[in-house]
Amino acid sequence: MSEPTAYDLTQDTRIKGVEDLVQTSYQPFQGPEFSYPVVHQPMDDEMWQQVTLGIGDGILDDDGGPYYASVSDTTDTITIRPSSESGRARAILKGFYHELRKPVTLSLPPVSSPTVYHVGLVYDPLRHKEPGGPIRLEVWKGAGNFSSGRRPLEFYEIPRNPSQLLSAAWANRKNKRRMVSPAQIAGNKDALPAFEHVIWGTRVLCLDRMEWWRADSSGWINLTSPAWTRIGLPNSLSHGGRPAEYRFANGYLELRGWVTSSSDFPTSQSSVIGWLTGGDTLPEFRTIVGTNRGRWAGLSSRQGSAGYDNLAVDTPEPGIRSIWLDGVRIPLR
Repeated sequence: MSEPTAYDLTQDTRIKGVEDLVQTSYQPFQGPEFSYPVVHQPMDDEMWQQVTLGIGDGILDDDGGPYYASVSDTTDTITIRPSSESGRARAILKGFYHELRKPVTLSLPPVSSPTVYHVGLVYDPLRHKEPGGPIRLEVWKGAGNFSSGRRPLEFYEIPRNPSQLLSAAWANRKNKRRMVSPAQIAGNKDALPAFEHVIWGTRVLCLDRMEWWRADSSGWINLTSPAWTRIGLPNSLSHGGRPAEYRFANGYLELRGWVTSSSDFPTSQSSVIGWLTGGDTLPEFRTIVGTNRGRWAGLSSRQGSAGYDNLAVDTPEPGIRSIWLDGVRIPLR
């Protein structure tokens, strides 16, 4: 063997410094409490599980039907497939990640007595050290074996009777696929990302209207219920930067948005600023609302024509041209 060169000796000194940092297994924690990760100390599979457990269990649905399935009467089998869009199906179970890149076929053999098959992912802690990880697609009957830490993420429940074709049993299946998705916060609806770029079911709370929106396969769906309706305005008034709207919810009238005028609101008397359809449901009330001049204005109910309720405002000084209705909540009679 040839003698080491000067370059070899230099590299040896560099490697020695790195070896001092590299560890192939984590050091057990001591003491009554601890936290991790720890700098320069690896995490094992159990630590990873604890960190990610709060994500929840479910499918990461990027559209295209991840983990959709079909059955064959010829072979008495079920085939679970990845997404037709992305070419993969992904899920999280007990803090671990599962990915399906090719169809997997499982057996659902004929039965001699009524049997309920279940198909889904199963987490098994005894598989932690296996190359494929602790999660597999499996079939189980009835309650299954979920002792010793095994946990299921069920996709389909298939009741099958003796002498019944599998396709007939499949027609009576229960689809139990469930998704896991994040919740986010945005300033307003304009800040919502393209629905195609997020996981199906992603929910976003828009703070300006305190509305929840959910990403669907065709767009964003407003989850706020009941829906908001625009307040009818006289021709001399208009909706401000946020439309003036109302709804009747849980025994209350709720208002939000702005009403603006091209001239000052009158100060000598109250004036009607809008009307609500569905009529004659408001009690007499008076409350205060914000204005563009930082002064409070009075908001009250006024009897309208049949089928309508009117809202009126009185202002304390000239120069007020915007009324802010956000946060008004009036109990109904």
